[in-house]
Amino acid sequence: MPELISKGGPLVWLLIGCLCFAVAVFFERLSYYHRATMNIGEFLAGLSSLVRRKNYAEALQECVATRVPAGRVVHAALLRHHLPREQIKEVVQEAGQMEVTRLERFLSILNAIAHVAPLIGLLGTMIGLLDSFTNLSSSNGVMTPSEVAKGVYQSLITSALGLVVAIPSYLFYAFL
Repeated sequence: MPELISKGGPLVWLLIGCLCFAVAVFFERLSYYHRATMNIGEFLAGLSSLVRRKNYAEALQECVATRVPAGRVVHAALLRHHLPREQIKEVVQEAGQMEVTRLERFLSILNAIAHVAPLIGLLGTMIGLLDSFTNLSSSNGVMTPSEVAKGVYQSLITSALGLVVAIPSYLFYAFL
C-alpha cells in the first residue's frame, strides 16, 4: 500500500484525505442518528396524558429532556398550544423543517466527495499520461517501455483510488 501511495503522485494524498473525511462524516452522522432515535409511540403517549391533564410545564420539560428531533418539534407545538389548530400545524411544519436540516447536515459533503473523487482520479490519469508523453518528447522519442509504463501506472493508481473513494462515499450517502 505505501508503494502505491508513493507511486500514485500527489493526488493520491488528496483522495486519501477525502476518504478519511467521508468515513469521519459517516460515523459522526451514524452516531447522531443513533442518539436521535427513540420510541416515538411511548413518548407521545406520555405527553398526551400530560396534555390531557393540562400539565404543559411538565410536558415541555419532558420534551427538552429527550434531546431528540421529535421532542423539539413537539416542544415547539406545546409552546404555542393556545393557538388555533391551523397555526399549530404551521408551527410544527416549521419546526420539522428545522430538524430535517439538522438531520441532513454534512450529507451534501458525502455526496460531493462521491462525485468529485472519480474526477480527481481522472485528473491523476491525465497528469500521469502527460508526464509519460512529456518525458517521451524530451528524450527525442527514445524511451524504454518501463519508463513509459511508469506514467501509465501512476494514472491507473489515481483512477482506481478515485473509484475506491467514490464508491463507499456514495454508499454512505445512500445509507444515511
